[in-house]
Amino acid sequence: MFRRMIQKRISRQKKRPKTKRTDERGQFSVLTDDCIVEILSRTSPQDACRAAVVCKDFKSAADSEAVWEKFLPPDYKQLIERAVSPVVCDSKKEIYRCLSKSHIFLDHGYLSFKLDKKNGKKSYMLGIMELDIEGQDDPKCWTWSPMSRFPKVGILEAVDQIKIRASIPAVLLSRKSRYVAYLVYRIVGVSLDLQKPTKRMGSYAGREIDQSIVYLQRPSVHCIQRYWQKNGALPRKRGDGWKEIKLGEFYSDEGEDGEFVMAFEEIRDEYDTSALIVEGIDLRPK
Repeated sequence: MFRRMIQKRISRQKKRPKTKRTDERGQFSVLTDDCIVEILSRTSPQDACRAAVVCKDFKSAADSEAVWEKFLPPDYKQLIERAVSPVVCDSKKEIYRCLSKSHIFLDHGYLSFKLDKKNGKKSYMLGIMELDIEGQDDPKCWTWSPMSRFPKVGILEAVDQIKIRASIPAVLLSRKSRYVAYLVYRIVGVSLDLQKPTKRMGSYAGREIDQSIVYLQRPSVHCIQRYWQKNGALPRKRGDGWKEIKLGEFYSDEGEDGEFVMAFEEIRDEYDTSALIVEGIDLRPK
């Protein structure tokens, strides 16, 4: 209701002649400042900013610590303490802006998080060192190169199969939110193997919740004729130049204490000379 009232006020302001002056608070004039703070804290960061634009009397409430404390996730202080670079801000609103502007790197720099600017939900990026990859300690299978936001990425070369597994505690995710997991990667060279259908799977607390087929590379006509499977997911290009393929989606409920697991598996031909460069796994609220 409050959101609709704000939107109507914005619409009226756009149409209102500049020579006219009316009471800015109008139907809100009977509300106390504490009441306005409580109402704004039950909306969204976007609505709070709109309210401050609509009426100057709302600005102090919309910028208040109490409002932005509600918009920040309950564990934001613990996450900030784990940041590789210090997060220094003068207010809760500035903290929110900082956390929603770009990814904050945690621990040793291979895990990062960011808040959605509109609703404050958390997204995570798990770098290569946060993943469990078969053969990752064998120098014949992997080499390392600083080609991304993370210190290193994995370059998979001469192996006959790819097995990638990642997990994240449910408590780190925003509650009552549906998440989508993506494998972030690049391919050097043309690979018939990477054009074949590949299995991916998701589970929670040891229980499989999702399984389907994906393609790391858009299949050629030859591969479509031999290997095409209906409803197989295709990769898409990201804004940062990498590719991503959906590994699955899951729902993070209230009070869960297990972990979500994402897995990817592919069998390769021993003569395939293409390289699969893995940056990590991206977890974003849907």
